[in-house]
Amino acid sequence: MAKTPYLSIAEKADYCSYIDGWRGIAILLVVAVHTSQHCGNNGHGSFLFGFSETLLDSGARGVQLFFILSAFTLFNSSYRRFKTDSNPRRNFYLRRAFRILPLWFLVVTAYCLLDGKPFWVGGLSASFLFGFVRFQESLEVVSGGWSLFVEETFYLMLPVIFGKITTLRKASNYTIALMALAVLWSSVPYFRLPIPNTNAFVFLFPANQWCFFGIGIMLYYIIHNAGLRLPSSSSRWRWDLAALCLMPIVMTTYLSAIAVMFAFCIYVSSNEGTLLNRIMNNALLRRFGVYCYSIYLLHFLVLRFADPFLQSLMKQAGIGDAAVELRFLLAFPIVSLISLLVGYCCFNLIEKPSVQFGKTVINRGGAVRNLATEST
Repeated sequence: MAKTPYLSIAEKADYCSYIDGWRGIAILLVVAVHTSQHCGNNGHGSFLFGFSETLLDSGARGVQLFFILSAFTLFNSSYRRFKTDSNPRRNFYLRRAFRILPLWFLVVTAYCLLDGKPFWVGGLSASFLFGFVRFQESLEVVSGGWSLFVEETFYLMLPVIFGKITTLRKASNYTIALMALAVLWSSVPYFRLPIPNTNAFVFLFPANQWCFFGIGIMLYYIIHNAGLRLPSSSSRWRWDLAALCLMPIVMTTYLSAIAVMFAFCIYVSSNEGTLLNRIMNNALLRRFGVYCYSIYLLHFLVLRFADPFLQSLMKQAGIGDAAVELRFLLAFPIVSLISLLVGYCCFNLIEKPSVQFGKTVINRGGAVRNLATEST
């Protein structure tokens, strides 16, 4: 059986192929919920089954899955880089800037031009300052941009906390502290504090989301602890079964339970020989994972421009006024495949060259220590 080509822009030394599979799951969940909204899942549509709306809306939890995966992968790569880089904190910020900003700037510009947003509003988004004032919906240029703001705030703190959170116990304490912060922050509306809550501002603000990064850090220490690996391959099917039984939790409203379920499933998939590991190494799923950043930022535009075609196709198929589930089943594969193609183009034309240029800048700045010289 041929191996899947190495597509990621992550360093091979830090690469975990199953993580790309989980990124693929995360982006498909997000695309699913937004596609369903275009199919009438917005409070005005009709469903064949009562649980369908809950199932489709659970796709929004793909964002929290992204947060967990982001913290895991960044801790995984930082462990090596903080030993080899001459200036690890500076280089971390440079890597993040070249990874995130070029495509973000282009997408912000595209949205401003399409929606006729003023230059200063685009500047708020480009600089991520919009995250502090996004309770005014008119100041949020990019749909879904709030999650990028949350990620950026985590990036700011990671080089500081990396040297302090060195064990699973410390990671657990850190996560508990962030959960307590989330509880306090989410209580803001009940205490009638002078903080606006329009546009889901309180729920989507970083203070309510950082705990998911803490769970990702805990997951890093669990997976890299040899004593916590799964026992023998003969009994690993039981762990797959346990993960399968936990998956319906994603349909609940308890974000902490959903996050723990995701973490457990990722842990199971990190062990070779499990069914989840094989699923997450699926070539197509990993491609969605590799292109997930471009897909996340651009699938809203795909939905916008594909909408006339989808509406026409639904009418021709006789389901123009059918239940949301039927329209979704037609639209979702089309939107997903178009988004994958768009993601492939943006990844290779924008993301990959930007990251490579960033590596060149860092290397010219003497980023990596000469380990051979240090050992003499």
